Amino acid sequence: MLDAAIKHKDELERLLAGTWFDEKYKYYHLDWAGEFELSESNWNLHQFVSVDSNGEVIGYIGYNVDRTAYYAKSLAITNFRNDTPSKFTFGQDVFQAIKNIFKKFNFNKLVFECVVGNPVQKTYRRLIDDYNGRIVGVFKQHVMLQDGQMYDVEIYEITRENYMAALLDPKNKCKHSIKCYCQNSEDSHFDMICYGYNDKCEHYE
Repeated sequence: MLDAAIKHKDELERLLAGTWFDEKYKYYHLDWAGEFELSESNWNLHQFVSVDSNGEVIGYIGYNVDRTAYYAKSLAITNFRNDTPSKFTFGQDVFQAIKNIFKKFNFNKLVFECVVGNPVQKTYRRLIDDYNGRIVGVFKQHVMLQDGQMYDVEIYEITRENYMAALLDPKNKCKHSIKCYCQNSEDSHFDMICYGYNDKCEHYE
């Protein structure tokens, strides 16, 4: 379930601090990790946590908001657990957060990026294919990670128009699967339920 990140401030800060020197999270933190700042409003930032049935934090999902052109950007996603039930819940919540960008908040588009070599890159490319998005381009030698190496960055864009068209595409009527958008999951896709192209699908939640 998605919840406002600020309601879980202490737990989220503790979990993120535990990732600072973890090799698995180098693509999330990039060149350094520091104190995590939670916004006290949702004007420039939308920040959420994925929580389990006990209300414990599974992962973090956030993005910036450009109010001038009214679009979401700089998608940040990270998962703190590797067990299958948690991955399942987190995958649902990531899908819901993306759905909310276009159907709840009606943002014009989503622009986000991925460091080339990040295991989640393949999942992001599938997301682009599923929602009629596009790879805008690649910035060469654009960021340095904590290993001291320079990496390329791939840029993606999904417009609301293309997202809504994907929902109506007959080929996407029901795939009966959910994609786990886990930042650090080696198995970034597993078939479990419909991930909701068609709101009328009997498997849709």
